[in-house]
Amino acid sequence: MRLLSIILALLPLLSLSFSEATIETTTSPSTRQATIHYHILKPNTSPSPLTELTYHTSPTFEGPKPPNVDSFTPPPAPSIPVGGGNVTEQEQELIQIGIYDKNTGGLRPPTIVLATSAFSQQPGQGRGHFRIHLTSDGESVWSASYHNLPPSATTTTTAGTDGKGLPTFEIVYPKQGPRPVLNKPVALTKEGKVVGKEEVDERGFIQKYWWVFLGVAVLAMAGGGGDGK
Repeated sequence: MRLLSIILALLPLLSLSFSEATIETTTSPSTRQATIHYHILKPNTSPSPLTELTYHTSPTFEGPKPPNVDSFTPPPAPSIPVGGGNVTEQEQELIQIGIYDKNTGGLRPPTIVLATSAFSQQPGQGRGHFRIHLTSDGESVWSASYHNLPPSATTTTTAGTDGKGLPTFEIVYPKQGPRPVLNKPVALTKEGKVVGKEEVDERGFIQKYWWVFLGVAVLAMAGGGGDGK
């Protein structure tokens, strides 16, 4: 009876510790916010925010999740030539995309350079897709890369609400690269021999069994002397 009462008294503590462990294992990873900037490569221009994202610092238990696009402001479209018509490839404005550096007032490397047409694609012409690469600890954004997806490709998070040619965003989490497989260090004895390695006799056949040939020669010489008497 005393043992049963002790077990009943410990049950609430056990259930409490189990619930705390369950809560700890199901807690979602922390989130961070990041701002991607663009810079029009023209004189007297400065970087401007392109998009603000909220992302998880590590994949969730269900797997990687796309970031939440809090805001998206595409670069201004190039001015239409006088007399109308389309903007030629030579008249396209180039923009630099990356992470803003407060110390320099510009974008820190690595950056990418795109044409403004990447943000004005029409439905059926593909869609721009940004991959946001995180640092090794996942606490900040390292760089961004741009890819042109075909119209039939499945996308992740669409920036904006209309979805007409607007780019999508994907978080790329760091992966641990392969590690070299090193052999164990070689231990040597005082004589310079490998510890635990059996010695291999590398002598030739004659070097090993010279004494056999010597014995045969002695017998032959001894037997030859008896025939001469």
